[in-house]
Amino acid sequence: MKKRYLLAMTLFLGACLFGVASLGAGGYLIYEYGDPTNGESATGSNQYQTNSNIQLSSVSGSGEPAVLDYDELIQDGTTEQRLGVFVDTSAYSHQISPFVYGINFSDPQTLTELNIPLRRWGGNATTRYNWRTDVSNRGSDWFFENVPNEDTDVANLPASSTSNQFFGETLGLGIDPIITMPMIGWTPSGTGYACGFPTSIYGDQQFLDPFRPECGNGVTKDGAFLAVSDPGIISEPIDETFVKDWIAFLSEQHGSAAEGGIRFFNLDNEPMLWHRTHRDVHPDPVSYAEMKERSITYASAIKEADPNALTLGPVAWGWPAYFNSALDLNDNSARFDNPDQEIYGDQPFVVWYLEQMRLHEEETGTRILDFLDLHYYSEVPGLSLSDEINSEMKRMRFNATRSLWDPTYRDESWINKPIMVIPRMHEWIAETYPGTGTAITEYNFGATNHITGALVQADALGIFGRERLDLATMWSPPTLEQPAAFAFKMYRNYDGNNSTFGDLSLPTGTHDQNRVSVYAAYRQDDGAVTIVLINKSPIVEPVTLTLPDGNMIGRDYTHYLYSEADLSRIVVAAEDIVPQSQVELNLPTESISLIVIQP
Repeated sequence: MKKRYLLAMTLFLGACLFGVASLGAGGYLIYEYGDPTNGESATGSNQYQTNSNIQLSSVSGSGEPAVLDYDELIQDGTTEQRLGVFVDTSAYSHQISPFVYGINFSDPQTLTELNIPLRRWGGNATTRYNWRTDVSNRGSDWFFENVPNEDTDVANLPASSTSNQFFGETLGLGIDPIITMPMIGWTPSGTGYACGFPTSIYGDQQFLDPFRPECGNGVTKDGAFLAVSDPGIISEPIDETFVKDWIAFLSEQHGSAAEGGIRFFNLDNEPMLWHRTHRDVHPDPVSYAEMKERSITYASAIKEADPNALTLGPVAWGWPAYFNSALDLNDNSARFDNPDQEIYGDQPFVVWYLEQMRLHEEETGTRILDFLDLHYYSEVPGLSLSDEINSEMKRMRFNATRSLWDPTYRDESWINKPIMVIPRMHEWIAETYPGTGTAITEYNFGATNHITGALVQADALGIFGRERLDLATMWSPPTLEQPAAFAFKMYRNYDGNNSTFGDLSLPTGTHDQNRVSVYAAYRQDDGAVTIVLINKSPIVEPVTLTLPDGNMIGRDYTHYLYSEADLSRIVVAAEDIVPQSQVELNLPTESISLIVIQP
């Protein structure tokens, strides 16, 4: 029997419970939570089993544990005409981190209106950003060019720099920033435009910058990478003192982490791609050993500069980099022989990396890694960072979020196996370096300008909270007018008064996850119960929402709605009283519903 314990957990102790999605006897999807004191795990295959007669800790005031058959609850609510879902409001499982609702960059108006709590300064250009001169190298994103910020007041650098303004603005809005700290060992030299593969040295190339034709892409006409003759053409070497000096400057400007300044520090950005993205200074693929050396050196420097700083690594770019080094994955294809991995006992890279960070703490007494940070982009062609919309792409996009958690879902890309990113992260941490937080600082499911993108983004945000992720920041987030922005609004500012989805996750279940997803949480500050229902169907879905806790009967509720009928706003669809333990709702075609039950 799995027990839910009534726990008030802090953000960084969220790993105490393992969230489990199980298939009930009728094949229905049920979300439960294991008891780690009994050795239960979210990822063991024997954990996905019928979830009947689960003992619950009561939060409804009686102090007596309830016994509920979740399969029966869903069956009772499902008929030929109606789809059954339930929310167990009598017990909660874990604290939902507010930092799962973060984004990369964006503008102050969007950040404010979406009530965003976390904002990341990241991406390829931050790997080679010179904070003293406000110049960044864009790497393979734009012809390996050093690009200065032309609006910078040069006389007042570094205080006037883009980065310093970004962090000041972010903190001024009451938002926590994440800063990317370079580990690559090079930064732009000089203060003007310059290119890493100039035609004056390397000759004609495959593509040239249309605005600066003297700059090439570092590829020959026949498609071969040019050998780097001198990485110091437009860059200068740096070491960890560059990072320590930057943190000292930022602390002077904004205070230390303990004083309300910057708390979160990324250990660079996607190092396992440096041999592609920054090959003009780092043409050799990164190995296990190099990642260990650089991570220990730079993370230790960050902790020395600010002992309260929180670090995130290894910032892996995607699924292959979870398991192999760039040395093993050279030419971007997995090989049957992995000589770098074999040196370290065939351990998956992330597992080995966590082990090295743990061993370092055991040797020195200092934890230098606080969060396991993995980027996640679907490997389905045309899905991530794409606006492609057709019936097949919609289906795959709706399914793509299942790779975040579902052990029964075989990813539809070349991976062709269950990915279950978040439970996998929890398992690796529990087995290798307990106490480490979880972060996904880049993800994007595409179609931000379409209702499909809104539904998928709402699904992802619900999954992040339910699966106990600690931090998440969407890459290339939507603008205010795009539908995907309203997914954030549903969780962070559904009524224009910064009212939010709850912060204590509640158990839920659905008869058909492919048609309707359900997420629920109790809001501690006022006692409201918040329920998100996502109708992915191209038809109106009649739903029976079962609320087995009798204490919900007679309470006022409001139904907030975002749908394709009006893509410009969230509307109030209904205001009513919970009449009994079952509430019948008609969910409009392709819509997000938020039910707020008042205390």
